[in-house]
Amino acid sequence: MSREIKSGSHALAGRAHQIMGLLYLRSNAVPEALSHFEMSVRSLRKAKKWMPLAQSSFLLGQSQRMSEMNEEARKSYELAIKMAVSLGRSETLWRSHAELGRMAEKEGDGEQAIRHYVKAVEVIESMRAGLEDPELRSQFMGNKLYVYEWTIQLLHQMNRDDEAFHYLERARARLMLDMLSDKVFSSKDKEIRELLIRERDLKDQIQELGKAGQGAFDETEEEEEGAELTSEPGEEAKLELERLQSELKSVHKRIDEVNPDLASLLTVSPLKAGEVQTLLGKETALLAYFIGSQRNMVFVVTGEHVKAWPLLIPRKKLVDLVKAFRKDTEEGVSIKLFTSKDYESPLTELHEILIKPVEQELVGKKHLVVVPHGMLHYLPFQALRNQEGKYLIEFYTMSYLPSASVLKYAREKNRGNHADLFAVANPLTDLAPLPAAEVEAREVSALFDRKQVLLGPGATKTKFKSEGPRYDLLLFSTHGEMIESDPLKSNLRFTPTQQDDGKLTVSEIFDMEVKANLVTLSACETGLARGTKGGFPQGDDLVGLSRAFIHAGASSVVASLWKVSDDSTVEMMRSFYRNLRTMPKAEALRQAQLGLAKSNVMASSHPYFWAPFILVGDWQ
Repeated sequence: MSREIKSGSHALAGRAHQIMGLLYLRSNAVPEALSHFEMSVRSLRKAKKWMPLAQSSFLLGQSQRMSEMNEEARKSYELAIKMAVSLGRSETLWRSHAELGRMAEKEGDGEQAIRHYVKAVEVIESMRAGLEDPELRSQFMGNKLYVYEWTIQLLHQMNRDDEAFHYLERARARLMLDMLSDKVFSSKDKEIRELLIRERDLKDQIQELGKAGQGAFDETEEEEEGAELTSEPGEEAKLELERLQSELKSVHKRIDEVNPDLASLLTVSPLKAGEVQTLLGKETALLAYFIGSQRNMVFVVTGEHVKAWPLLIPRKKLVDLVKAFRKDTEEGVSIKLFTSKDYESPLTELHEILIKPVEQELVGKKHLVVVPHGMLHYLPFQALRNQEGKYLIEFYTMSYLPSASVLKYAREKNRGNHADLFAVANPLTDLAPLPAAEVEAREVSALFDRKQVLLGPGATKTKFKSEGPRYDLLLFSTHGEMIESDPLKSNLRFTPTQQDDGKLTVSEIFDMEVKANLVTLSACETGLARGTKGGFPQGDDLVGLSRAFIHAGASSVVASLWKVSDDSTVEMMRSFYRNLRTMPKAEALRQAQLGLAKSNVMASSHPYFWAPFILVGDWQ
């Protein structure tokens, strides 16, 4: 192709130069890419093709920045922003703000960098709210998490850890919330129904107005008919977009006032660090982890302060260590569990990496709340070992949260109700029977005067859904099934009937209303979710049963991280429920696990037998 494409069509020339520039840029031939993007911008401006002009302006800025033409790059990014705002080109908009933020950070202007990063995050979250395709949502954060990472890291460097923590919360799991925003929420409240209808309508209008390109940055699609203007786009589209977004915020605010749980599923509304601090108390520390593409961090939040520390380990090494420990747990009961001490090395090394750097901040604390990220969701922190061979659970009671913001809702649901029990055990399914589950349900239920126990053929979903939600404590000693391809269909198994297939899905649980103070999922891998068998989504988009039960009304959920041993589980559950009579939930679980780890019930102290169960939600 000649340097100047001989064509009567400036539009065609602009598009052709843009494509050639992209090819050169992806081949790291920056000078050639720069030349093509310069010609693309000139041609598209003459053709008055504003959408591709916004794209080419951004790409020109990229080439100029890579050529150390910083002032020219800044002007190109600013032009791309101007065009993108007017046209609703969200992909171009957030990328341009992110690059300007990066440039400002490298030039030492932290405040300006933060302003650009914050704007990029706002655009990203607006885009996510308007996505319709579940597959796009599942991949959405894959190429955007770095903006949060840059924001968190820079705020930490500026000694603004409380703000950095806020953006850590905003970066956390969103896939479940995005999928749920599509659901038709059942509500007896007329105002809520009307608000939800309006909320969906506004999102549709914003999406239609924006027509933002999604996925990888390759915005070379054809323009809509009528997009060719006679002058530069003015303020009309921008003002309409701002009006719709403003109204959407008002709708979300009202939903939050009427139903905070529902609002948490519709919009990014994480708690600020100060709000989390007020929920913790003097003897509790919250450890919130962030595993980024280049940087890993842990935030320690206590009633006194918020501090962050870098974790000096590559992400791959961290993943390898967790997998090294989990390898034994995934093989089930074997001779190796009784004879090998191979598990000690990764657990000790993980303690040095994840806990040792912040040990001084934990002095005087009795309870740890762990907010994992990525692969760390599948690590039982209670089993981490120090150099002296002591487990973390020997020093602290422990609980977990999918995000710190969930604590507010879990705490509000804790009414201290522990009077009665509804148990389901060993239903008739197409999976292996669970005879030990019936023993577990009978022994636990014997501790209660008011109870209902469904066993074998009587353990039906219909019976549970009609009567179970009224009970204080729910115990499910049954199989759990994780479906990675469609997380909302992950389920607990019941005996099938003519009315149903016996599968209580995550989707169904979200639509339920339960009064349970505690739900115990004494089943296989009920604490696990999307990502356990394959890759771990960068956006921390994990979907499971625990979050569903908390939204349905439970204050806390006890769930398992791997396929549990029948005998050890019966012993531990018996001890746990006995302890609940006189102890808070976290202490009851701790004592049950310590008792099992140090008893002669099993011939091995391997954490496989005592560490799989975690307490998610409020620990009191």
